[in-house]
Amino acid sequence: MALRWIIDKVGWFLPFGRRKRIGRIVDTADEEDSLLYVLQDPVEEARPRSLISVLGMMPANLPEILDTAMEACRANGEFPVVVLSELRPDLIAASSAPLEFLPTRSYLPLLSPEIYGRYARRRWSLILAKWDISNEIALSSTIDEFLADQVSADASLSSPASNRGMQRAVSADTEDKLLDRIRGHGGAIDVTHAS
Repeated sequence: MALRWIIDKVGWFLPFGRRKRIGRIVDTADEEDSLLYVLQDPVEEARPRSLISVLGMMPANLPEILDTAMEACRANGEFPVVVLSELRPDLIAASSAPLEFLPTRSYLPLLSPEIYGRYARRRWSLILAKWDISNEIALSSTIDEFLADQVSADASLSSPASNRGMQRAVSADTEDKLLDRIRGHGGAIDVTHAS
């Protein structure tokens, strides 16, 4: 063991004993082009950010509702950020705004209601701080209503008929009301100022 260490150390002083370093020449222009961030425009970064939250029930035409809400935010000079309580890869791939995920208890079944409540509150506050949210557009439940539903949904999580815990069907009338609220973003929608 000691002999091998001596040979390795002596080998560094001899030209044939040195290991060749494999280096890569990095072109900073190519590297900058390959790194795409959501906020890369200083004008876009300076805009106030609106949180569009869909917590709890998910309407069937959610992509259309989110597109309308994002257009309304952009028309008001705001940068939209979306928070969903259900993991929807189709929306993540198609969305022009960043999406955050606040999981329901069905995604975290091993957590007790108290621990889940603390986790969800902490995650919510981190999302608000991360994006520096100035106001919120709640398209379904508020965070307090969502957490109350999730903590009280303990029995339904184990039921096979629960449809992933909290997701339930939304009537066409409710979907129309949501779309009307979004389209009339100017004053008809409840906007909660984030703290």
